[in-house]
Amino acid sequence: MALALISVQASGAPLFPKAMTALHIEDGGVYSTDWRVYPIRVERADIADHKPESMALALFEDGKEGNFEGLMHIDCERPVASFIATGINGDQKFDNVPLRDMMKTDALPRQLISNIFAVFCKGSSLSQADLNMSRD
Repeated sequence: MALALISVQASGAPLFPKAMTALHIEDGGVYSTDWRVYPIRVERADIADHKPESMALALFEDGKEGNFEGLMHIDCERPVASFIATGINGDQKFDNVPLRDMMKTDALPRQLISNIFAVFCKGSSLSQADLNMSRD
């Protein structure tokens, strides 16, 4: 199955207007970066409590520090099995890259991944402290 990513800047409007902000980063001065996530589908769910065990999500970064766009697969039961199915950030391309590797190279902030798992796997709400981060 082929997946295509369309640039948010090229279309002039957010690809997923109902995407939730998973992390807001103050980059210093007037600059900031927002990471937004949009659930695409639940691939597997626990029948007893109806919680997702596996999901596909769209992930977008918008701001001074980058313009990542990608599709990620999260496995709530085995987080180590979660990965970026396909993604781009400028000239960088990512295909089937484990989330742990994306965090090691700082391509994805650790707090972002923690927030995504908290919301989609644990059903938690995020506090302002969880949502906001500073690069200073």
